[in-house]
Amino acid sequence: MIDFSILIPTRGRPALLRRCLESIRDTASNPGGVEILLYVDEDDFLTRAFSFPGLKILKCAGPRATLGEMPRVLEKSASGRNLFLFNDDARILTAGWDEKMLRVLAPWPDGAALAWPRDPDRDGRLATFPCLPRTACALMGGIVPAPYRRHFSDNHVMDVFLRLRSLGHARLAYAEDVLVDHMTYGEGLAALEGEDASPGDEDDKLLFERLAPEREETARRLAAHIRSRQAAAGESSLLR
Repeated sequence: MIDFSILIPTRGRPALLRRCLESIRDTASNPGGVEILLYVDEDDFLTRAFSFPGLKILKCAGPRATLGEMPRVLEKSASGRNLFLFNDDARILTAGWDEKMLRVLAPWPDGAALAWPRDPDRDGRLATFPCLPRTACALMGGIVPAPYRRHFSDNHVMDVFLRLRSLGHARLAYAEDVLVDHMTYGEGLAALEGEDASPGDEDDKLLFERLAPEREETARRLAAHIRSRQAAAGESSLLR
């Protein structure tokens, strides 16, 4: 059984990608329960030829796309119970991260929850690397359910679950003991072969603001799913 499908957009950064995958493989309690899905540009022959041992890896080659579009493509090929959005410039530092992530999601078998590891730059305030059960992704229309170009997809997902909490369902599962090292351009990414980091994208910010009604609707859809599962569980217990 695949517990985690890790979705990683990448282009022309094999050293960073190898560093990332080594951290995932070497710290997982069950590497066999992890699959990696890489979105690779059609003209990125360096990454298309990339190989890595010890993890199941699936490459999806396609035209250049935005950071909002690529995870949606990868999601269609994922087979894991949980979808985990990750970056090629990040590393997992905590041994047994997979068991710990499963543990924080365990209280909600209905699949309507958001988990995320600790990124010291955010200190839990934002789900920089969101991990969602497949049920939640389906109800949301995808792990990245809007056409963001580079930024605000994590804000979008987090805001959906903050709105869900305001509806009476606290489903925020912060895995504080799973530490991620997220490299930024100013911290040495360029030295390891990165492309220039872009400044904040004003278009994405405006899109985030415009999509507030959609996020409210999604939160209400998640709440209805939770209530439906709770009602079904109540009926089942009465029949025992």
